[in-house]
Amino acid sequence: MRLKRQSWNSAAAKRLRSLAPSKDVATAVTIVAGRLLDGVALSPTDLPAVAAKVGVEQCNAESQLPVSAALRKIGNRYTIVYAPRLPTGRRRFSIAHEIAHLVVGNGRTSLNHSSWEVERLCDMLATEFLMPRMLFLDRAGRRPGIDTLFQLSAEFEVSLTAAALRICELTGACAFESSADSIVWGRGPVRDTMPELNTIIQSALAGQKVQERVRLYRGGGVDKIWSIEGARIGRGQRAIFVMWPSSSDGREIVSDTTEPADAHAQHEVRSKQAHAPERDSIDLPPTSTAL
Repeated sequence: MRLKRQSWNSAAAKRLRSLAPSKDVATAVTIVAGRLLDGVALSPTDLPAVAAKVGVEQCNAESQLPVSAALRKIGNRYTIVYAPRLPTGRRRFSIAHEIAHLVVGNGRTSLNHSSWEVERLCDMLATEFLMPRMLFLDRAGRRPGIDTLFQLSAEFEVSLTAAALRICELTGACAFESSADSIVWGRGPVRDTMPELNTIIQSALAGQKVQERVRLYRGGGVDKIWSIEGARIGRGQRAIFVMWPSSSDGREIVSDTTEPADAHAQHEVRSKQAHAPERDSIDLPPTSTAL
């Protein structure tokens, strides 16, 4: 699934592109994150090790913090504070997001949370820190289903939602999450409640792992048949689903555009890294030597 192309005009985007030999922001994200992850234990990513590379001394819980996480500067060093009792996946993503603010903000906390574009860039970097493209694709395989989704969430220590969105981004799958009476979020054809999905949603919410082929209708017309797998999230009243298009004879269809696009992206990243000048340091915080 391709993200809608957008123009990146912020100072943060310009800085990110300046750190990588690429005008493409997505490619720059992969290259810059790859430098920071060099030598770091992955799956799950050792976030304190990444944070240390950009001058973060500590990551601490702080009671009564009004946001998930925040960046604090003390002299030339930084501390990331996060709200206690956050689920592991959310806590890790929040910390990774604050690390990203140091990358795109040149160490200036005043840039934090200044625009939607900055926040989006930080989300992209956080995703790459936690679920590096090449490693994630290797673990996900060609056509990940619901079991793979739960395995990826556990291995990379990210939320099921984050893992599902990464699957959609990199493999061409679609996904959605549902409560008993509404669609919480969706990537692909399922964005709102659809009567055709009621049975499998209720089965999943009852604790059953579902695997069904369903014909979805939109706007009064036949859309296509989808292979849908889903399961309940914990013991709550939400369920998550991964879906792929199927042909009328039951054959599974894997996007024929995803792999070439990934292969091109991988080639572009590797090529730019190979021809990039050596960079031993940048001007993030003064103590940083990562990029």
